Amino acid sequence: MTKTVYKIAICLVCLIIFTSSVSAQTVKSILVEMDKIMNKNCIQTIRMDVWDDNELTDYIFTMKAKHNNQYLLLRYVTPERWKETEMLMIKEDIWIYDRNADRIMQVPRSMAFGGTDIAHGDMLRLNISNKYDGKIIAEDEETWTIDLTTIDKNTPYHSIEIVINKKGKYPIVAKCFSKSKKHIKTIEYSEVKELNGVMKPTKYSFLSPYEPDKYSIINVLDEKLIEYPDYIFDIWAVRDQIDEKYNR
Repeated sequence: MTKTVYKIAICLVCLIIFTSSVSAQTVKSILVEMDKIMNKNCIQTIRMDVWDDNELTDYIFTMKAKHNNQYLLLRYVTPERWKETEMLMIKEDIWIYDRNADRIMQVPRSMAFGGTDIAHGDMLRLNISNKYDGKIIAEDEETWTIDLTTIDKNTPYHSIEIVINKKGKYPIVAKCFSKSKKHIKTIEYSEVKELNGVMKPTKYSFLSPYEPDKYSIINVLDEKLIEYPDYIFDIWAVRDQIDEKYNR
C-alpha cells in the first residue's frame, strides 16, 4: 500500500511539472504570436488624441519600426511646436532630439510624454514577449487572460493583466500595475481592422483609474511594410535625417 501511494505521489509530481512546463511554453508562444501581429517592420502614420479636463490636443507622427519594436523612430508632423522633435528607441534606450535647439536628451521609458498619461515606453510600443513572463489565469472559448510579470527593470509596468483574442492573437484590454500592485493604467484595444492582410486593433485607449477626465487615444491611420536598414536607427543618423533619404 505504501509503495502504491508513493508511486501515485511521484506520478502527480511529474504531471504537475509537465503541465507547468507546457503552460509556460504555451504562454510564451501566445505572446510571440501577439507581438508578430502587433509589431511589424513598417512605417505607420499615427494620430494621438490627448484629453485633459475636456480639452483636446492632437498629435500626428510617423513611426518607423524594426526587430519586433526593438528599433523605433518617431517623427512628429503636428502640432507645430512638436514638428521639429524626433524620438528614437534602440532596445532599452530612448532619446529625444529637439531639432530647433539641436539638443539630444536621453529619457527613461517610464517617463510620461509631455503632460499626458502615456509613458514613452507606451508610445514606442512595449515588446511583451521579450520583457515579460506570464501564466494563464482564465480562459474561455474566445479569450485568454494572462498575468504578466516583468523580467526587465526598465519596463514602465511591473505587471500586466492582459486579455488576448484567441483567434486573432491580438490584445483586447490590459491592466497595468506597479511593483506595489497599484493599478496605474488600463489600455483598451479596439477598432480591429485589416492591415497588410492581418486583423488587429488600430485604436489604443489609455485610461487612468484615478483621473477619468484625463486620457489619451492612439489611432493607427496607416501602415506600410518596409524593411529599413539598421543604420537609420542611430541618434546621429536621426539628426541628419538619413531615414528620409533612404529609398527602399
